[in-house]
Amino acid sequence: AEETLSELDKITASLQNTVMDMRLIPLKKVVGKFPRMVRDLSRELGKEVDFEIEGEEIELDRTILTEISDPLMHIIRNSLDHGIEPPEERVEKGKPREGQVTLSASRERDHVIIQVEDDGAGLDVEQIEKKAIEKEVRTAEELETMSNSAIYDLVFHPGFSTADEVTDTSGRGVGMDVVHDTVTQLDGSVDVDSTPGEGTTVSLRLPVTMAIVKVLFVQVGDEEYGVPIKNVDE
Repeated sequence: AEETLSELDKITASLQNTVMDMRLIPLKKVVGKFPRMVRDLSRELGKEVDFEIEGEEIELDRTILTEISDPLMHIIRNSLDHGIEPPEERVEKGKPREGQVTLSASRERDHVIIQVEDDGAGLDVEQIEKKAIEKEVRTAEELETMSNSAIYDLVFHPGFSTADEVTDTSGRGVGMDVVHDTVTQLDGSVDVDSTPGEGTTVSLRLPVTMAIVKVLFVQVGDEEYGVPIKNVDE
């Protein structure tokens, strides 16, 4: 009986792998339409931008890919709208006229890291702090104890936008808070890193698959329950 069981185990594992492979789709499927969007948008904004994609062969679960398409588009729009400066301004700062935006993906064991990096103006800590106080997102005292990186993360707070007017470009109802929510729902995380004057990098860390849920079994009386590990604190 043991042999049969271990044989069954092998078959199930193989079936699971096949199903997983069928669900995996290269990033290319989603980002293929981005270069054109960047071209149109930079023309509209009067900016010169070189857009590059790296790692488009990296594969992700189709559910994750579908969900992540809009947030990625929004992050790129943000880079073009708020990050990259107009050509003349870049020249004055001693930068090349043409801004650089790179979307790159890499695989880390069972996660995929997708980064959108621009060499634009970077995030202005003072500007964010001012806005945070104004919108009552944080108090001045709280802000004083926060690191720059924690302050950058405030851009994910609902209702927080450093653009005074909602431009057609970045404010299409997908704020950075929606990006954050979508990624968190997919069991991922978002991180912003920025150097004023030099640029900003937004990193998304996502699981490769949604098809496997690790479960902790607990027995209560005669009943057995399965609790997803991600919902277990300790």
